[in-house]
Amino acid sequence: MQSTLKLSITPELSALNSALDKVNKRALGIGEALDKSLKNATIALKQELSKSLVGPRLHPQALRKMEKQIAKASITKLKLDTTEACNKVLELRGQILGTVAGAYAAIYKPISKAMDFEASFAMVKKVVDFTESEAKNIQKEIWKLTKEVPLAAGELTEIMASGGQLGLDKKLLVPFTDVVSKMAFAFDIGAKEAGDTIAGIMAKLDVGINEVRELGDAMNYLGNNSSAVPKEIAEILNRTSGLVKTLKLSAREGVALSAAFANMKIPAEQAGTAINKMLNVLGSPDVLTDRAKNALNQLGIDIEDLKEAMAKSPFEAIRNVLGAVASADDGEKIGILKNLFGEEAAPKIAQITSNLKAFDKIYNMTMDKKAQKNSMENEVATLKSTTQGALKSLSSSFENIYVSIGSVFLPQVAKVFEVLSKLSTAIANFAQEHQGLERTGFSDVKVIYLERKFRSIIEC
Repeated sequence: MQSTLKLSITPELSALNSALDKVNKRALGIGEALDKSLKNATIALKQELSKSLVGPRLHPQALRKMEKQIAKASITKLKLDTTEACNKVLELRGQILGTVAGAYAAIYKPISKAMDFEASFAMVKKVVDFTESEAKNIQKEIWKLTKEVPLAAGELTEIMASGGQLGLDKKLLVPFTDVVSKMAFAFDIGAKEAGDTIAGIMAKLDVGINEVRELGDAMNYLGNNSSAVPKEIAEILNRTSGLVKTLKLSAREGVALSAAFANMKIPAEQAGTAINKMLNVLGSPDVLTDRAKNALNQLGIDIEDLKEAMAKSPFEAIRNVLGAVASADDGEKIGILKNLFGEEAAPKIAQITSNLKAFDKIYNMTMDKKAQKNSMENEVATLKSTTQGALKSLSSSFENIYVSIGSVFLPQVAKVFEVLSKLSTAIANFAQEHQGLERTGFSDVKVIYLERKFRSIIEC
């Protein structure tokens, strides 16, 4: 037995055992060492087996031991190869995921911004009938406006959509967007809110682009020279424009009334309610309540005279009524206002009658067109030159760049979505048509198979 173990194969077996020991100790380079030892041991075994009649033969027990060792080594080598392969896959997977993540980050934002712009412009096309060439030209005009006003293209399309809903002619959409975008920026109003508010004012007062631009200058000027905030003036005017137009006050007089209440820091909703109540009462003297008639009698105002004055010069008539209240005895003022305009509106109107000098000042500033000229344009230019304005301009520029880049990818993205939609529909239809497969167990087998295939890749 000892002689058979001293054959030429013994050194190879020792080397193989040594390699296996290294595997167990997780030494470096074990894959190569084991591979070499395994090959040498196998060759030696083959040579020993070929010596069937020539030379000594291994004892069967020793041979079986050798075969087991080689089998064990082969399995170990296979595991090592698999582990090394998986490690390489993991390394590659990390690189691939990193590359994909980088590409995703680089492409996602532009595509997302482009999709947002496409969706917002779709709102314009929904309310305005454009030809393809008209739509492209309008989009070019939007890009031009982004250089003049630091608003993003998507914000400008929201404003334009408001103009489209107003029923403006296609030729007026760009001028409307230009004016309202500057009002939005100067007044610090959201684009959509500004578009809806100004569109509402235009519709109710029946004024055009140029007059809206002048009203914007007036509101901005008042904001710079009183306590009235332009945003509040615009909101109050939007709430009261219907009655302003009905009673034939001018648009500027409507601005003056709105600014007077905004100057007293009366919230827009409450101010709008109070103004509408005042206009409604004074504009319909024929249907006044007995309490309102008694209030006018206390003020020394004849109903017929009021009716005539409201028809001739409504704003002057309103100012006269407010002046009469201001001149009444202090103990009677609030009672007169409640009887005339009601419990809710009286306290707000009382703030005006208690400071008619401020009311008159607001009115005079509103009518001073010369002082207001280009007020809004100058405000935009001033705000753009500030750090905050420059930052907003930079942000808008980046967003416009994203949209420009993303727009290139949108046709391809749309095609991918279309294919995925068709695929999902086909799968859903197949599932509905072959519901019996679930009872046969086919579905479960398929899922288990796919799951194992997936795990074999991702769980290395």
